[in-house]
Amino acid sequence: MGEVVSLSGARIRIDRKGLPPLYPVQNVDLSVGAGDRTALVGESGCGKSLTARLLTGLLPRNAVLDKGSATLLGRFDLRSDFPDEVRGRRVAMIFQDPASVLDPMAGVGTQIGRALAAAGVGKPDRGRAAVDLLGSLHIPAPDEVARKYPHQLSGGMCQRVAIAMALAPKPDLLIADEPTTSLDVTTEVQVLDLLEEYLDSSGASLILISHDLNVVERLAGTVTVMYAGQSVEYGRISDILSDPAHPYSRDLVRSSVLNRGDPAYSIAGTLPSIEEVTPTCPYRARCSEARSPCSDTVLGQSPSAGGFVRCLFPVKAIHGDGGGEPE
Repeated sequence: MGEVVSLSGARIRIDRKGLPPLYPVQNVDLSVGAGDRTALVGESGCGKSLTARLLTGLLPRNAVLDKGSATLLGRFDLRSDFPDEVRGRRVAMIFQDPASVLDPMAGVGTQIGRALAAAGVGKPDRGRAAVDLLGSLHIPAPDEVARKYPHQLSGGMCQRVAIAMALAPKPDLLIADEPTTSLDVTTEVQVLDLLEEYLDSSGASLILISHDLNVVERLAGTVTVMYAGQSVEYGRISDILSDPAHPYSRDLVRSSVLNRGDPAYSIAGTLPSIEEVTPTCPYRARCSEARSPCSDTVLGQSPSAGGFVRCLFPVKAIHGDGGGEPE
């Protein structure tokens, strides 16, 4: 299939009645090939979920892609209306909160049946297919679960049902937005096992959104680091975890649970306001490497360890002196 997702300089505009528009996503580059597993990481408010919503046709009504290019499955231009043949069929999304997708008034089997209908499964076969799908996700007593309502299930079981609904059409691209955040450790491992098993067997592509770098390290091969609506670094997950180039990537890794060797670290300061749109470095106010050119130089991409970085003064290593010279 080639490229499943291609974003270049993507900008999302949110219109407000009587007020200037907002640009929560300003400069995002993302390339996902067939079978690739990539992740979007960054603090809350960095534009990860909104980027995912662009790729699933779930942008708010007052939001539009107004700059850059965005192509899905090699042929669908996302600057026009999102194609119905793709939504929920060839591209599916797993949300952080299963309650946001499960209908409290419908049984589990009925809801999975709706997803199977979108995949072309005939009505007489949907009941059995729903039970088989639940069984394939290692859900005990799938016949019984199919007859229950969401309120009769645990949070972990509801998430498995939501995953079943997402996987029912056998999508080419699966987007998982913080799929294990609300789960306990044991259930998290089980859910990750299910996702990995599906990806291995189907060859589907994955975009994982997560703040948990342990989860990212397990499921993704590459990662895009986002900050203030921009992609500031892209590369192999092993390179970015061990030797990040962007100061924000370094600080993000230092503040994660993967950083077991140093004292607890937190990034000083806060994200810039969503109303602050700047072609210069958005991280400069929080960055220990910031220098005078960072305030007035428009950023472009520089090559970095098989990917790219948007930074005038990239760091050399996470445990280095933090004084990398301009490249």
